Amino acid sequence: MSFANPIKKIVILGVLLLSFCLTTSSVSAASPSDSFDFEKRAEVNGFNAEKTNLEQFIEKRANKQGISYDEAANDIFNKVKKIHEKYSNKSLYNDLVNSSSNKLFSTRSVNSVPLSSVISSYALSTNDYLVTNTEEIVDGDLSIRYGVDTLLYNEGSFREFVEVYEDTAFVLPYGTGTHDWNGGYVRANKTSASKISFRAYGNLRSEVSVSVSAGFEAVGFSVSTEYGSTVVLRKSHQIAHTFSLY
Repeated sequence: MSFANPIKKIVILGVLLLSFCLTTSSVSAASPSDSFDFEKRAEVNGFNAEKTNLEQFIEKRANKQGISYDEAANDIFNKVKKIHEKYSNKSLYNDLVNSSSNKLFSTRSVNSVPLSSVISSYALSTNDYLVTNTEEIVDGDLSIRYGVDTLLYNEGSFREFVEVYEDTAFVLPYGTGTHDWNGGYVRANKTSASKISFRAYGNLRSEVSVSVSAGFEAVGFSVSTEYGSTVVLRKSHQIAHTFSLY
């Protein structure tokens, strides 16, 4: 009896320790290894982003390409599927097509996940772009905003840019006075699975009051015309920015 109790206590302690380890392990496994917040990541890159509706995003792409909604949805599906297969053993089905028969057929797959669960589209609330960046040229008087549409794959701890739609890339100047951007080129492309490169070059033309023109000249603008209290200034400008998911 003197030996039984200590042994019994050791056995009970061992069971409790094993139970604790298994419980801790199961909690860790159930917790997501990476909670990715695209909006916060955009801020780190100097951009602004806001999530938008996937169906509206697809409709926009369909109109831009001159194809049907379902064609655009299936085009996105095929591109996402190739990415998804690298990270998951679950099949993917397209729940974003309009055709109800296609939806019903695709959802019959066993152990499959819907397209809408692994992709996200983002937009600036006023301009309907995925990401935009604002660069101040003249303090308080002239800034330029630029951005591009794109689509993001995000499943668990894995994330990639699905595509960058260069045909939506834009540069817009704004501020006090009248400002124009005459672009030589605007390029936005996916340089890797996790990086977007935005490059642009053009000429800025600003028509402002004489009272603020000194600020423009201080950053490289040249006066081309002056009439009364108004002055027209010009400057070539280059944009080079990289957006990274990691």
